[in-house]
Amino acid sequence: MECRTIGAAGLAVGAVGLGCMPMSWGYSASQRLGD
Repeated sequence: MECRTIGAAGLAVGAVGLGCMPMSWGYSASQRLGD
């Protein structure tokens, strides 16, 4: 996996990041209580 360096501290992170995971599942109106 390609890595990128971010910030002044030189933190190395994967280039894919959150872009590969949809976030809409957490905001679904169809969730029922008790699930």
